[in-house]
Amino acid sequence: MAASCDADRSCSGNSDCDGSGSECRPSVNACPGFSQVVTLGSGQCRDKGAQCTQNSDCVPEEICDISQQPGLCGPPPAGYCSAVPSCPAGCPWTSPFPCKCVCKACPPVDGGA
Repeated sequence: MAASCDADRSCSGNSDCDGSGSECRPSVNACPGFSQVVTLGSGQCRDKGAQCTQNSDCVPEEICDISQQPGLCGPPPAGYCSAVPSCPAGCPWTSPFPCKCVCKACPPVDGGA
């Protein structure tokens, strides 16, 4: 629902978006055997402050506020996504998006999490 012509363009990084308030929101891929561990893949360009119906309509550092209609992307409230689990080595906790441990590749299941 973003206003820019650039919104919804496929991207693998911010350089694939128009650079004027548009950023790449990567796809999130769950790692088997882990509840809080993911990898990031190619995604879609999103506009800052865009109209939205869900968080995936927003740039990574914003969330969708649906307390008003239409919903608008904006900064998350204080304390959003603050419960940090133990992450596998090399997989930092990344907040507010995706609010998970992000790895370059999924760790082996027997690696523990």
